[in-house]
Amino acid sequence: MEKNSSLLETRGTEAIPAPAVERSDAVQDFLQRTGTEELAETAIRLVGELFPQPHVIELEVSRDWEENSEWLVVRVLAPASPEALTAAYREYVTRWVRETPADKRHLVCLTRTSV
Repeated sequence: MEKNSSLLETRGTEAIPAPAVERSDAVQDFLQRTGTEELAETAIRLVGELFPQPHVIELEVSRDWEENSEWLVVRVLAPASPEALTAAYREYVTRWVRETPADKRHLVCLTRTSV
């Protein structure tokens, strides 16, 4: 598994590393095949900026064999209320639509869970 910690997020005037996220071989393969590495980095950056800390980010590839499609699932686990996670998710979606190309957005899906 590979960890990606090359991203930076900013809070105030201080730049701090975005969360390191483990990427399985299946995730790496998917990102390379679909050219979605930048989308994954955008998703991770937005989660780091918008979701309550501390949180865990997990990545996995999901497949629908009947539809012959696959996508990256970005799972956020955070010790926050469902309301706080929903608010963060709504802001994430607003920024996601603004910052990513429409023709590739469907290749990344964000889920959130209160822990």
